[in-house]
Amino acid sequence: MKLVEDQKEWDKLVFAQNGSYLQSWEWGELQRNLGREVFHVSVADLSALLIKYKLPFGLNYFYVPRGPSGSLKKLEILISEIQKLKERHKVIFLRVEPAVEENTEDKKILQVLGFKKSKQVQPETTAVLNLKIKESELYEKLDKDTRYAIKTAQKRGVKIIKIESTKEKLEKFNEFWEIFEATNKRHELRTYPEKYYREVFALTGNCRSKIFLGQVGDKTVSAALIIHFAESSTYGLASSLEGYGKFNAPSLLLWEAILDAKANGLNIFDLWGIDENNKKWSGITSFKKSFGSQTVKYIGTWDLALNKKWHFLFQLIKKFK
Repeated sequence: MKLVEDQKEWDKLVFAQNGSYLQSWEWGELQRNLGREVFHVSVADLSALLIKYKLPFGLNYFYVPRGPSGSLKKLEILISEIQKLKERHKVIFLRVEPAVEENTEDKKILQVLGFKKSKQVQPETTAVLNLKIKESELYEKLDKDTRYAIKTAQKRGVKIIKIESTKEKLEKFNEFWEIFEATNKRHELRTYPEKYYREVFALTGNCRSKIFLGQVGDKTVSAALIIHFAESSTYGLASSLEGYGKFNAPSLLLWEAILDAKANGLNIFDLWGIDENNKKWSGITSFKKSFGSQTVKYIGTWDLALNKKWHFLFQLIKKFK
């Protein structure tokens, strides 16, 4: 096992394995700023950003968001190395979300190694756009109603403002936060503490965030946070004010974010989570699919007990909460 301590070396590994921004060096630093320990582990053809999460009784677990990156054929070697860390860090289980689409071979590898399917943390199903095609082709793939919404927003004077510098992003945070809180309250969505979102706003470097604001006059009525990493752009956070539906600002804002990613030479635009079986997600799922996206289903979230006794008790406590 190699614990990588150099940012350039780590991001080069993750780039080569087509890893997620959730495996980037910057995401590890974000987690450190939130008070968590992180480890950058490289073994054979795999790399894994391990984040240590606290549990009751002084215990912990390791979480690898949208990872490890690379071939799961070497996963057993990675696990054997992680086992060496478990005693010192009182880790009772390992949670992974391999960055591979659902397939029988990798599912069997996980099961043979003792992993059990767990409740999703990052969305198992997402919608993606191929940015390698021409802008005109991207536009043609939009649903008819979405093309109409974009044209309507333009005709009604919606302005889209893009913010990239860390200083300006943080200056606009409160403006974003007001809309974001209202949106989550309206849709009864769970959120993280405010500090988490401030850290995401501050992302810069190889994994960087951009803020897009949709304005009617001087009023910000829609906002989105986009994350660029390697060859991908991800539609991370979005919100809009109630009562401004006729302006269709979210449609124009998302379209401008897609064009910006393409102009910056990125190949994939990830619209992030969708769920066609969840009524609460029906609106956002339809919205994202209306941009001509393809559905990608990942293999999902899996847990491996590293201390079977404590892991069993942890599972038992969760059931009765």
